[in-house]
Amino acid sequence: MAKSPLILATACNESYFQGLCVTLISAIQSTSVDIPIRIYVMDTGLTEKNHADLRRLIKNLRSDYEIIFQQVSGDKFKGMNTDYGGGYSTYTRLLIASMVPEPKAIYLDADFLVLRDLSELWSEPITPN
Repeated sequence: MAKSPLILATACNESYFQGLCVTLISAIQSTSVDIPIRIYVMDTGLTEKNHADLRRLIKNLRSDYEIIFQQVSGDKFKGMNTDYGGGYSTYTRLLIASMVPEPKAIYLDADFLVLRDLSELWSEPITPN
């Protein structure tokens, strides 16, 4: 029986692409190989080359992964301030529940460095308040 994957969600535009690579590589390298990983990237301005480069980087680290790019239109955030990279990535975490069709996910900003196994956090139950 296949294990359920650890679900990661993040958001990025081209300005933060290098940071996203570091974030996801550190998350993958820190996470137990006993659990597959599914990554949702809420795309607020990445190029097709960025998509291909990220797929290649991750594939070199793990074979049991899935990466899903979801386009986010800036129209949803019209009139709101943009982030330092000129995009709306900051606000996309507000859309996780509607864009990530999973019961739970771990959100990572595109400038995090993961130093511990995320499967420890993943195994914690979600309890309602």
